[in-house]
Amino acid sequence: MQDSSKDRMGWPIPAGTLFRRTQLRRLICLLLLGTGLSGCAPALFRDIRKEITPNVTVGQVASDPATFIGKKVLWGGVIVRSENMADKTILEVIEAPLTRYARPANLDRSGGRFIIEHEGFLDIAVYAEGRVITVAGEILGTREGKIGERNYTFPLLRDIKLHLWEKRREEIYPSHIFLYDPFYYPFYGPYYYPYYRPGHPRRQPQPWIEPPRREPPPGHEYKKEKKNKKRD
Repeated sequence: MQDSSKDRMGWPIPAGTLFRRTQLRRLICLLLLGTGLSGCAPALFRDIRKEITPNVTVGQVASDPATFIGKKVLWGGVIVRSENMADKTILEVIEAPLTRYARPANLDRSGGRFIIEHEGFLDIAVYAEGRVITVAGEILGTREGKIGERNYTFPLLRDIKLHLWEKRREEIYPSHIFLYDPFYYPFYGPYYYPYYRPGHPRRQPQPWIEPPRREPPPGHEYKKEKKNKKRD
């Protein structure tokens, strides 16, 4: 027995075909929904996500460290100082809010600075100033230090898991560096207008030359007089 539904050409569609199409659509919707939900929880820290205490800020730990000692947090930011000690590595980080993928973003909304204490060796040429990092760690308390001449209280973390993010294009090439196409017409160098590349002098504007006036052909006056006589 066939279903009465028809396709675009007007031909009837078998009931079995309609059933398979419905099941396929439901499966696609479930897959898309599952992908969207899994994207909300960063895969990098999914194994320790349940141990992390949410909504703990750098400022809260700095002002009341005793309340948060032993709790695990997920923080991130930009490294401003790194130092190798005899048996550990110290990373000073300026905190930034995390995106849904656990990548730090919008440094203007920073809550302050914190210190990561890593047991073992990290190459400070890799974990260098300016690199973006996310850490899942346990709060050990605070450490007194200085930023310039000002005393500062740094929340102290013992890292459980570190992730150093790859450099993005805007991080590799800062906005103040001018990148130009060497084959762009008319072959300007890196010192664009009003600074020109040596050997390519600035083109001077040409003076205006009035085009020559067109003279009437020979016999023009004679033809004009003859035409006026005919009118008379």
